Parts: sequence; C-alpha cells; structure tokens
Amino acid sequence: MLKLSNLALLFFLTSVAFGQEMNHYSKKYSEDSEMQVINLINGADEEDQVALFIEDEFVGNQTMYSSLNPDKIENLEVDKEPFTLHNIQFDGKIILSYKEEYQPEYVSINDLILEQTDIKNPVIVQIDEEVLDLDYVICKLDKNYILKLILKEIPTSQKGQNILLAKFITKTPANIAEANTITIK
Repeated sequence: MLKLSNLALLFFLTSVAFGQEMNHYSKKYSEDSEMQVINLINGADEEDQVALFIEDEFVGNQTMYSSLNPDKIENLEVDKEPFTLHNIQFDGKIILSYKEEYQPEYVSINDLILEQTDIKNPVIVQIDEEVLDLDYVICKLDKNYILKLILKEIPTSQKGQNILLAKFITKTPANIAEANTITIK
C-alpha cells in the first residue's frame, strides 16, 4: 500500500512540474481583426547570380549545377568579375571542363520540352527538387544526364489556360535507386 501511495504522490508531483501551462496567451480573431503577417520565409539576402559555363558554352546560372554530372567534371574555375549576359547581371562565373572521354549533349530546355509537347501555355521548369529561376529558353541541359522528363499540367482558374510543369529528373544515384524501387500497395 505504501508503494502505491508513493507512486501516486510521485505521479502527482511530476504532472504538476512537467504539465502544460493553461495561462498561455492566445490571440482571438474576429471579422474586425487586422491582418497579421507571419513571415516564415528565410530572411537571408538574395543569392548572387552566378553564370555557369561548360568550357566556353553558357548553360545557365547556379540552379543548373544539379543538372551536371559531378563524376565527369575534371576542372573547375571561379571568376568573380561581374558581367552582363542576355541582359542579366551576373556577379561571377563558374567555368567547368569535363573529362576528355565524356561527351555531353547540351540541348536547350525549351527545345527538349517542345520535342515532347506542343503546349503553348506558361512553363515552370524544375530540375530534381529545385525550380529554375532563370529563363529556360536560354538554359541548356546535358541530355545524357537526364533520367526522366515528367510533364504535368497544373490547372488554373482560367478555363483552358493551364500551366505546364516540366520536371527533369537527373541520373543521381538516389534518383536511379528511387526509379528502380517497386512499391506494392
């Protein structure tokens, strides 16, 4: 009986010490409430725009880096001089060169999309999990390093005016393993 009363006393003390507080202030909203802004976006400054070159060929900005085959890169040079290209101000450039045995096949992202569909609607381009923030017409991808191109229409409120999501999946080991995984439901 003494063990049971000690256990009950211990339980009571720990629940008081570690229990939740009920005097927590919570704002009450109504139709007359003013708008409250809760900014959960990372407050970091905008990234620098860095141009990406393979040898002398412009392929895009730093968001295109994930579309490159890292196992085939032989040399990397960084030039921190600002310059303008295609009316875009860049803060510097990364110049890559591949190993001699690797022959990339660079194609405009726009051409790759037009090969697969004739949709003239606005396009959002995504490479793996990153949305391309540069004009996809001037950017190029290595066709040899693309595993899949997934085209999906996103409906909008305007009838017949859908947005095309073009998602490129690269040949990273993780993406290849995921593509080979069989899911049974």
